[in-house]
Amino acid sequence: MTKEEMRKKYGIPQDAFVIICHGSPSPKLWREYAESIQKKEGKITYLSFKDKRNGWKSPTAYVKVNGEEKPIKDYVKVFYNRCALRPSCYECPYATTERKTDMTIGDFWHIEETIPDFYDPDGNSLFLIHTNRGEELFEKIQGDLDYRLSNTTQCWQANLEAPTKKSERREEFWNDYQRKEIDFVMKKYGTVPMKTKIKNKLLRIIGGYTESSTCYADYSERRAA
Repeated sequence: MTKEEMRKKYGIPQDAFVIICHGSPSPKLWREYAESIQKKEGKITYLSFKDKRNGWKSPTAYVKVNGEEKPIKDYVKVFYNRCALRPSCYECPYATTERKTDMTIGDFWHIEETIPDFYDPDGNSLFLIHTNRGEELFEKIQGDLDYRLSNTTQCWQANLEAPTKKSERREEFWNDYQRKEIDFVMKKYGTVPMKTKIKNKLLRIIGGYTESSTCYADYSERRAA
């Protein structure tokens, strides 16, 4: 359930809740990345960062151009490798379970381990209720939800304890971006190194490879719940 759905369907104001956040990259970076795609391919008419056709653990990120889907794995990898987030994200004061809001919503990472009988392959959402008003607001929607009570140990994830850690390569990334622009940094920081490709090939042979091994593994490990 999204913030917009909660606002439209239930009349819950957007200032009543916040999300569990990995971080926010520079808007300029995305704008130039999208412009680069459009110069080469054509106008972007649709965007999805987390299409769940392959399940929640292996989301597909793509744009649609001229009716065809174009993967944007390079941008996703840059997002998750912590190079492109805003400086404030690494010092975010809201990366804690104690928040000055009524509710927090987010993904319930690793619920398959902590509440396995409630796990949904298409993903589970997490609601954290902080105030009496939050309880009242949740009561307005709970009749439409299939939900289970949990505790902070079961739903723990890294960004409920601390901000995303700054990448050691962040300064290098932005220096390269300033000097060589968007296509260069996407190729350098958004592609899979040869060593990793070899490792993934070996994992395919022994049956331990998934698409998320390249694009999303770092994210799920740091945000394990």
